[in-house]
Amino acid sequence: MNGLRKFSLKYFFKGLMLVVIIGTVTISANAQRVPGKDFDTLLTKRADTIPLKPQPALINPGDTVFSDTDTIPGRDTLVQKIDTFSVKMSKDTLSAPVQYFAEDSVVVQIRNKKILLYGKTKTEYQDVVLTAPIVAVDQSTQTMTAFNKRDSAGTVLEEAHFTQGENNFTSDTIVYNFKTQKGITRNTFTQSGEMFVSGELIKKVSETVTFVQRGIFTTCNLDEPHFGFRANKLKVINKKVAVSGPAHPEFEGVPIPVYIPFGFYPMSQGRKSGLLPPQFETNDQFGLGLTGLGYYQV
Repeated sequence: MNGLRKFSLKYFFKGLMLVVIIGTVTISANAQRVPGKDFDTLLTKRADTIPLKPQPALINPGDTVFSDTDTIPGRDTLVQKIDTFSVKMSKDTLSAPVQYFAEDSVVVQIRNKKILLYGKTKTEYQDVVLTAPIVAVDQSTQTMTAFNKRDSAGTVLEEAHFTQGENNFTSDTIVYNFKTQKGITRNTFTQSGEMFVSGELIKKVSETVTFVQRGIFTTCNLDEPHFGFRANKLKVINKKVAVSGPAHPEFEGVPIPVYIPFGFYPMSQGRKSGLLPPQFETNDQFGLGLTGLGYYQV
């Protein structure tokens, strides 16, 4: 024999069956579905030998450019933006807001630029406090007017009260200007130190100076003082001095025919040398008279 094996049909079919089984198992594997684009692709891109031209920055001359550099690690840089928008204030603008309150009602007249307050009202502006039953605020003239409240018989039920610093006024009518801080009151009662002043017309020209027309000043704190000096013109500097023109004393509403050409009445606090004002006195033996006139030396 020459060493060649005889062809066996049995082994041939076994080998064919093995090839069919392997092909059937591997034909559905993921390796058979590799996209063709993943092959024949360079791992590195070719560099462009022509450099790109720099493009001009699209920034307007008026724009503000902020740097992205952060000087504090781990924190965002705070950039303060300045708003160039400004509001022009009117020349008649007040230096502070006007706050008002009314227990009854508030009527706002837009066309007339007026605000009407009814009931127990309270108006505040800086150091000014006004309480009155009726108040009218005029925005065009920057004034406020306060009125008292009377019943049908004319009896005063509620009065207007004005306070600014150390000045206190109780009046029938009060007119005050916010801009000039001046005011006029009618039938007013006020106190400065130990002196009480009542006047038909009082004009406030500053925080400390007040002018009185047809007034009476006394140290009696009653509504109807027992005594006092009546003068047509009087100037009061709060807690300092009061100066009057021709004046005459009055006792229980009865004028005394004794006139003085002018009066100078110190109202400062503390002990000081000066004249002692006379006082009215009545007794069964001597009747009505003045006592206590003299000079006090500290």
